[in-house]
Amino acid sequence: MPLDKAMDITNNWREAVKGLFGDDDNKIPRAFYIPIGDMEALVDNYKKYKLSGVRAYFVLSNPQPPYTDEMRGILVPVTEEIGDDGKPYYKDLIIKAADPAAKHDDMSIYDLTRPCPVFCDKASPLY
Repeated sequence: MPLDKAMDITNNWREAVKGLFGDDDNKIPRAFYIPIGDMEALVDNYKKYKLSGVRAYFVLSNPQPPYTDEMRGILVPVTEEIGDDGKPYYKDLIIKAADPAAKHDDMSIYDLTRPCPVFCDKASPLY
């Protein structure tokens, strides 16, 4: 994708949600940082399920506007399945956690992201 297009669409996002965050530019969620080691561990833990990717869900701890808490993403491993109509779709793999460090009630849902603006590259043209 060209940089100018990426700048346009990231700006569209900021404009669309700024009112939800009290018009405070420092609170508008911009991106997530996901450590490569965490992604590799997620893939390794669920390798036997032949993952096709991961899905990131947007999450907020506080459901009331203005949203002042950090928006994050939770990650779920995903497999490619074939639907009844014969077309592929991507299914969340929500099972007991395969991570050896997981607690007994943990599922394959990971809060691995670090939010931006807190962990941002403020010099990026996409910021």
